Amino acid sequence: MRKRFTSAAILLGLAAGAGAQPGARVTLPPNTRQTGQLPIANTCLSGQTFKVNSEPPADWVRFEPSAVNVGRDSSFGVSVTVTAGNRGPGTYRTTVRVICSSCAASEPPCMQDPREIPLEMTVAGVRTAGEFQPIPEPIPDSPAAVSATPDPQPMPYIQPEQPQPSGNRVFLLVAGALLAVGLVGIVFAILSLTVGRKGRVPNGEVSPESERHQVRR
Repeated sequence: MRKRFTSAAILLGLAAGAGAQPGARVTLPPNTRQTGQLPIANTCLSGQTFKVNSEPPADWVRFEPSAVNVGRDSSFGVSVTVTAGNRGPGTYRTTVRVICSSCAASEPPCMQDPREIPLEMTVAGVRTAGEFQPIPEPIPDSPAAVSATPDPQPMPYIQPEQPQPSGNRVFLLVAGALLAVGLVGIVFAILSLTVGRKGRVPNGEVSPESERHQVRR
C-alpha cells in the first residue's frame, strides 16, 4: 500500500509542477478511495501560507492539511484523497487550486501565481483502485487532417470597361453626316429650280421656244 501511495505522490508531483498543468486522474471501484501527495513549493525569500481547495467544490476530494506554512525556498506535501463512495459509474471532475494567501502582505512582497491542476475520478466496475495517472495533453490537429480545399473566396467585382469609339469610326460618322446634309441640300435646290420654272410660264412669261415659233410665222 505504501508503494502505491508513493507512486501516486510522484504522479501528482508531476502534475503540480509550474504553469499549465496536464492534471491527474484515477479510476476506482465503488466504495473505495485513493490517496496521493501534492507537493507545494515556496519560491519566496520568506515563509508563506498556502491554501488548497477544489473549484468547483467537490465532496469526493479531501486535502490534509488544507492550509500549510511552507518555509523559504522549500516545499511541503499535502495529502489528496479521492473517495468513490456509493456514487454511480461515471467521471467526476474538479480543479485543485493552490493559492499563496500571505504572499501579497509579506515583506518584501512576493507574488506567486495560483496553480490549477485538473483532477478526474472515474467510478467504474473495476476490481481494485487504480493509481493516479497524468491526464495527457490534447494532441493538436495534424495539418494533414485539415482539408486541403480552401474555403471558396468571393470573386472580386471588376467594373466592365465601356467600349470607346475609335478615331476612324468618328471620322466616318462625321463624313456620313456631312454627306447626308449635302444630299438633302442638293435635293432641295433641284426642287426649288423646278418649281420656279413651272411658275413663270402661267404668269404670261414666254419661253424661248415660243418666241422662235412666233418669228417664223
